[in-house]
Amino acid sequence: MNEILVATGLAVVMLAAPLVAVEPLEPGYKVGEPLQLFVNEYRVTGPQPGGGPDLVCSYARRPVVMVYAQEISAPLTRFIKKVDEATGAHQKESLGSYVVLICDTQDREADLKALAETEKIQHTLLAMVVINESELNKGPEWRTRGLKRLQAKFGGEAEITVVLASEQRVRASFAFRKGELKDNDIDRILADLPKILPKKD
Repeated sequence: MNEILVATGLAVVMLAAPLVAVEPLEPGYKVGEPLQLFVNEYRVTGPQPGGGPDLVCSYARRPVVMVYAQEISAPLTRFIKKVDEATGAHQKESLGSYVVLICDTQDREADLKALAETEKIQHTLLAMVVINESELNKGPEWRTRGLKRLQAKFGGEAEITVVLASEQRVRASFAFRKGELKDNDIDRILADLPKILPKKD
């Protein structure tokens, strides 16, 4: 009997305890900030595979959806497919999009290639940046600084960071911890596309 009373009392206390809401994660980029150059990403798909200029420069004259991720997950894959569809639907408005995987080994290139092939990603460029001790010590100094700045902007708690930009300025930005990106978040992000698309007359 005493055990039942104790269990009941604990249940009441747990129900009465206030639920602590997790605060939304602050994105590394704030609305209104100019885009920064970090390092030349390694392009896995799209024109100039393997090389090419910094993606910020490549998309400087276009409205663009920029996605930085530390892991390829099911929610991220669903989001990339939606972004790819939106990019294709807004070709007349010159909408661009790219995904940068921040990882610690070049082996992840195979994962991005498989993603592009399996999900038939046609309009969204997939790229990667390898950040590990060897890369950070490789130099030159400007490159090391760029890697560290990119890591600081999009690393840490954020598994996925999304930036909507036009004219090289941030118009909307979002950051999600592991497991936080849901379908309603994807819809919310895509609903913000008019913020970067050219105004219709």
